[in-house]
Amino acid sequence: MKYSTHINLSGIDHYRLSDCTDLDDWLILDYIHDWSRSRSLGVCRRGDYVWLNFKTALDQMPILRVKEKSGISKRIKKLTALGLIVTHQDDEDKRLFVKLTELFFKVMGYRKDEKKGVDLNQQGVDSDQHSLENYYNLSIINQVGETEIFPMNLEWKPDVALFQSLLKKAGFKLSQVDRVWEADFITYWWSNPERQYTQEEWTRRLALRMIDYLQSPGLFDRLQGVYTDE
Repeated sequence: MKYSTHINLSGIDHYRLSDCTDLDDWLILDYIHDWSRSRSLGVCRRGDYVWLNFKTALDQMPILRVKEKSGISKRIKKLTALGLIVTHQDDEDKRLFVKLTELFFKVMGYRKDEKKGVDLNQQGVDSDQHSLENYYNLSIINQVGETEIFPMNLEWKPDVALFQSLLKKAGFKLSQVDRVWEADFITYWWSNPERQYTQEEWTRRLALRMIDYLQSPGLFDRLQGVYTDE
């Protein structure tokens, strides 16, 4: 049984996730985090991903309001859409493997008193007056726990026009691309170098996943910049 949990309330608020996530979501994320770091031989891995056994998760966290495996599945889809995890389903036995994203680690590591750097959707100028407007600062924690910094050119963002078009066909309008969606896009791009999709291909994948999330009753109105196309 899981006896303790760590939730960074300041980080959740800073990254504007307080209105679209709840305690159950963060308990599940913390469980995935602990499971990912476990040295137990019982942990089944696929590269950086770990198998999420829904039954075990429910047994380990009786405090969850979610009591059915279908409830865990819905939460996983939601957390994927928010860019906090990425998933991979085994082709043979259909087991679901999950991996925490850079956004999750930014939320959990956030401190109010830290000097702010360049955020995912921020622009600025450094001390030498060289424009940073064309780049993201992207930090990735690699397999041995070291942090690597990559400059990410902004032209690798999702295609907003295509994103809007796909959402409109599903009955939604998009007034802006939220930074957590951009974080999901960027994190996926760097964490899967062996199969980097084009901007169009990944935009379509991201849009289809977002549509699946938005079609859950009552969820679309919690997302900034998205509303029904009436």
